[in-house]
Amino acid sequence: MKTVFTLLNHSWLAFWRSKSLNRSLATTIFTWLMIGMMLLYALALGVMLSRLAGKIAPDTDPVLLVNSFLLFYWILELVLRLIWQRNITLSVQYYLTQNIPRGVLANFMLIKSWVNLFTVIALLLFGPLALTKVAAGYGPATAWAWLGFIVLAGFILHHLVIAINQITKGGLLLPFLLAAGLAGLIYSDIRGYIALTSVSGRLMDGVLAYPATTLVLPVLIGLLYYADYRLAKSNLTLDSLPHDRVQAGVGISRWVAYLNSFGTVGQLMALELRLIWRNKRPRVLAIMSFALLAYLGFFLVRMNETPMLAAFVLITTGIFMINYGQLLFSWESSYFDFLMTRNFSLKTYLISKFVLLFCFNTLLMILAGGASVFINPAIVKDLLLWYLMNSGLLVYIFIGGTMLGPKPLDVNARAMFNYEGMGVFQFLVFIPYVVAPVGASIIFKSYFGETWHDVIFFAVGILGIAFY
Repeated sequence: MKTVFTLLNHSWLAFWRSKSLNRSLATTIFTWLMIGMMLLYALALGVMLSRLAGKIAPDTDPVLLVNSFLLFYWILELVLRLIWQRNITLSVQYYLTQNIPRGVLANFMLIKSWVNLFTVIALLLFGPLALTKVAAGYGPATAWAWLGFIVLAGFILHHLVIAINQITKGGLLLPFLLAAGLAGLIYSDIRGYIALTSVSGRLMDGVLAYPATTLVLPVLIGLLYYADYRLAKSNLTLDSLPHDRVQAGVGISRWVAYLNSFGTVGQLMALELRLIWRNKRPRVLAIMSFALLAYLGFFLVRMNETPMLAAFVLITTGIFMINYGQLLFSWESSYFDFLMTRNFSLKTYLISKFVLLFCFNTLLMILAGGASVFINPAIVKDLLLWYLMNSGLLVYIFIGGTMLGPKPLDVNARAMFNYEGMGVFQFLVFIPYVVAPVGASIIFKSYFGETWHDVIFFAVGILGIAFY
C-alpha cells in the first residue's frame, strides 16, 4: 500500500509540473474558471431542484418526482462516461519498466481514477435536496442513505466503464451497442412500451423505505473493483500485443485501406481517419458530433420556419466541421514536419482536408435527411440547402481560418476541459459561420422572396463544391 501512495504522490506532482498546466497561464486560469462555473451551475440547479419539481408537478412530492427520473440521470452519466472517461492504463506506461508488481500498478490506477468530476457533480446536484426535503420528510439517516445510494451508483457506473475500456481496448463496437441499447430504452419509454420512470421511482422509493438497501452497493462496487483489478492486471503485459503485421493492421486500417486507391488525397484522408480513431480527443469529438446530431434532431422536428430553424439546420449538417475543423491544422502536430517533407504539394494537402470535411458533412446530411423523411419531411429542403452552404462555402472559413497561427496540441490528452490549440479564431468563428449566413438568409428572403433565396443559396453551394 505504501507503494500505491508513493505513485499517487507522483501523479500529484506530475499534475502540477505538467507542460500543459504551465504552457499558458491564461489557458490554465480559463480552464479552472470553466470547471468552477460548471460546478456552480450544478450547485445552483441542486438548490432549485425542489422548486423546479414543484413547478412540473405541484401536487407531487418533489423527492418522489426526482426519484422517478434518476434512472435517466444515470443513463446520461453512463453515456458521458463512455465518451469522456479515459483508459486508466495510459497513466502507468512509464512505470512498466520499473521493478513494481503489476498488482500494485492496477490498484494505483483504480484508486487514482476515483477522483473525477462526476462524483462532485452528483453531490452538488442532489446534496441540497437530500439535506432539506429528504431529511425533513424521512429523517437525516434516510437522507444520507438516499444521497449515498446516488453517489455509489455513480461509482458502479465508473467501474463498469473501466471494465468496458479494458475489454474493448479502445474499440467502439461494444460502447456503440450499449449506446444504441440505451437509446432504445429511452425510445421505448417515450412510446409507452416500458415505463422507466416507474422502475426508477420504485427503486428509489424502496431506498427511502429501507435505507439499509444502500449497503448493498459497496458490495457490488467491491466486486466490480476486483473484476477491474483482474482485467487491468492482465492488460499490463506485452503478451496481449499482436505478434504479426496482419493482426496489427486489423481495426480502422482495414476500413480506410480503400482510400489509398484515390492517390495522395486518399492516403492523406486515410492517415487522418486513423488519427481520429486511435487518439482520445479527436475520437471523442467525432463521437460527440453524431451524438449532438441526435440531440439537435430532437429540436428540429418541433420547429417551424424561423431563423432559429436555419441556425439549427446549419449546425446539424456541419457539426463535425465545427468540432474537428476548428483545429484542422493542429491535430497533426506530432508529425506535421514529416508530412511537409513528403513528395506532394500543399494544394494536395489542402484538398484532402476539404474532401474529409465534405465527406463528413455528406454523411451527417444522409443521416439527418433520412430521419427527417419519416419524422418531419418539411425540413428536408432546408437540410439540403444548408448542407450545400456548409460544403460549398462555409468549409473554406474553417480551412482558411485555422491556417492563421495554428498551435500544437497533444491529440491523446484529456477530452474534457482541454483547451490546447485554442486561439482567438475558435471564439470568433461563429460570427462568420452562423450569424452571417443566417442574417443573409433573412435579408434575401425579405427582398427576393423564398424562391429566389433558395435558388441563390443552392447555386452558391453547388458552385463552391464544383470549384473547390
